[in-house]
Amino acid sequence: MSHSPLKAVRHSHTMKCMRCSRSMTYCSPCSISRFIPTATELGIAVTNTPGPVTEPTADLAYGLMLAVARRITDVDRRLRIPGALEWTLLANLGYSLGGKTLGILGMGRIGQALARRAKASCMKVIYYNRHRVSPEIEKEYDATYVDFNELLKTSDFISVNVPYSKETWHMIGKEQIELMKPTAILVNTARGPIVDELALADALKNKRIWGAGLDVFEFGDKVSPEILACDNAVITPHVGTQTYDVRNEMAEFVSRNIINYYEGGPVAFVNKVEKRK
Repeated sequence: MSHSPLKAVRHSHTMKCMRCSRSMTYCSPCSISRFIPTATELGIAVTNTPGPVTEPTADLAYGLMLAVARRITDVDRRLRIPGALEWTLLANLGYSLGGKTLGILGMGRIGQALARRAKASCMKVIYYNRHRVSPEIEKEYDATYVDFNELLKTSDFISVNVPYSKETWHMIGKEQIELMKPTAILVNTARGPIVDELALADALKNKRIWGAGLDVFEFGDKVSPEILACDNAVITPHVGTQTYDVRNEMAEFVSRNIINYYEGGPVAFVNKVEKRK
C-alpha cells in the first residue's frame, strides 16, 4: 500500500513515516527529505540540528576506523570463547592509522571534523566533494582534492560523509569496490543506501577489501544477514549522535529553532517558506 507525502503531512500532528511508522524525528532510513516539497507547499517550515551532530558523528566514524583496522571487536569476541584466540607474536594483526591515507567522500562539516581527527593521527587526507572546498580549509587539514576514482584507488580508509539523494544512491557499489585496495577499510556513518550493501557483503566475504565499519544500513534497521555473517564488519545501530550530551544539545537546538522562528533569530532551515503571521 502506498501513501503520499501530502497525506502523511496533513493527517498527522505527530508526524510518522507512512512506510515504517517511525516518528519522523528519527526516520532517517526512510529519509524525511521526500516530505520536504509537500511541507513547503503547505507552508510548513522544516528545520534540523546540524551543529550538535557534527563532532559525535566524526567521533564514531573515527572509532569505526580504529575498531576495524585493529580488529578490536573481532579479538574481543574470540577472547571470550575459551581456546578461540591465539596468543602469539604474529597473531591478531591489524593495521595502524598513522601514515595511512584517509579518503573522505563529502567534505562538509562532518567530513572536516573527521579530517581534523585524521590529521592528529598523522594520516594523509584526500577528499572528493561536489565542489572543491576553499584553499584555507584544505590548508587547515592538509587535505588534497582528488577525483572520485582516484580516491577509491589510493585510500587506505574511505569514509562516506555525503548526503543521501537519488544521485548518491549506491554511490559505492560493486564497480567502485573493485577499485579499492585489498587492504581498504570502508566506513559509512552517513546514510545506508549510499552503499550497495549486498555488493559490500560479497566483497567482505571474499576478502576483496579488508573490512568495513557501518553505523547505517541500506534497509534501515533490517541489517542484511550477509552483513551480519561478516566478521570483518564492525556494525553499530545508527548511534552516531547517541550520547547524553548530544541529545540534550539537540533538544536545546530544536527549542531555539522554534523560538527564533517566531521571535526573529538564526534558524537552521531545511526549506524556505513564508513566515506565518
